[in-house]
Amino acid sequence: SCYLPPLRHPAVTSFLDSPGSEVNQYLIHGGKTPNNELSQKLYVMSIVPSANKKSLLCCIEKDLVGDIPEARYGHSMNVVHSRGKTAVVLFGGRSYIPLNQRTTEKWNSVFD
Repeated sequence: SCYLPPLRHPAVTSFLDSPGSEVNQYLIHGGKTPNNELSQKLYVMSIVPSANKKSLLCCIEKDLVGDIPEARYGHSMNVVHSRGKTAVVLFGGRSYIPLNQRTTEKWNSVFD
């Protein structure tokens, strides 16, 4: 289990653990932390039934590999299944750039 900080404007989506499974999992990515920093972490939360008929909420921080997306907030994401593989796709969002570093040179560019 992990600590999930109170994030503002993260991307959240749900998916089934496996086909036919009743375990719903939730992915949480990015957002702003209480210190106003941007997070690039990915958390997986699931509700697991226990023996005494109470449900447990489990949280795992996933290690990202490959091209790691830039920290952002105000974005969305979906889980895509294709040809036996599963991928998480991020859409849009904003990354914070300090005022003195902002330029117009990338206004018409698409990233990620």
